[in-house]
Amino acid sequence: MKLLLENWRKYLNESNEELIEKCLSDEDEPDVFYHSTPARLVNIILEKGLIPGKGNTFSTTDWSGGKVFLSAGYSQAIQWQGMIAEHLDEDVAILEITLTPEQISQLEVDTVSQKENDSCSFFLKESVLPSQIEIADTGEGTGGF
Repeated sequence: MKLLLENWRKYLNESNEELIEKCLSDEDEPDVFYHSTPARLVNIILEKGLIPGKGNTFSTTDWSGGKVFLSAGYSQAIQWQGMIAEHLDEDVAILEITLTPEQISQLEVDTVSQKENDSCSFFLKESVLPSQIEIADTGEGTGGF
């Protein structure tokens, strides 16, 4: 049974790696990911980093608990920016996240987003340091739908 679980984990890791490679093949900077977040949280994130969520921030399920969600491309981040802005009725910023090779190896596929045709969304189960984060878009004017 233990061998079966180890082989399954290896298969999942290989699948994740293939998907990450596919998603990043068109990106200029393969270590750069994006995170869409309410603009009111940007200063806190720049000070403390991205910390895995407690869940239910955007989702109606507990799926998001303990995860930091990232988009592999800026276009996916823009889609999330629009969805979150509409859902929360407030401005939503996009943060640029530079991951270390170790963090990239720990990325997991966001299977919930995959079902919604966003196959290039991932998550980490660890924090992202403030030094790894820059503002890509302040989100000004994105809310208030």
